Amino acid sequence: MTRTDLISMQRGMIKAHEEQIAISEKRLVEVKEQLAELEPLVSHAKVLSEVKEVHEGNIRNIQKMIQVTQGNIERVELYMAVEANNARWPADSSEIQT
Repeated sequence: MTRTDLISMQRGMIKAHEEQIAISEKRLVEVKEQLAELEPLVSHAKVLSEVKEVHEGNIRNIQKMIQVTQGNIERVELYMAVEANNARWPADSSEIQT
């Protein structure tokens, strides 16, 4: 292979690389355009994710409030049952007839 052949081959490689660069630059422009289109969706998805977390927190808090309220109801019912039971018995043991 002569030096001229080597130079010609190297020039061919340069041309092929330049074509690859042109293809990559074109694809890069397309990808940037697609990213520009998707960016608002990504931002919206982030906001929705934050809103979802807020609602999940609200649900947990409300569930805790329900548990506390149920506990309060149980305590009041127990208190009422004790009062009803106490009403059946004299307050002073001296009142008990034998």
